[in-house]
Amino acid sequence: MNPSGKDHQAFTLRQDLLAHEQQLARQRVELESLRQEVTALRKGKLSLPVVNAPIMSDQQQLQQWVVGLGDA
Repeated sequence: MNPSGKDHQAFTLRQDLLAHEQQLARQRVELESLRQEVTALRKGKLSLPVVNAPIMSDQQQLQQWVVGLGDA
């Protein structure tokens, strides 16, 4: 291989390496963003109150409760 061929090959390899490093940097930024989003969602999940369905004694109360859920 002549010197200009080696230079071209080295240049191409440097370009490929730079492209991969840029892609990796973008993926790291995206990963950090997703980690922050997951953390925020987990905090939100922990702060939500637990809602238990009331124990109904008859069908009418159950229907009222279901209508109330639909309105919420």
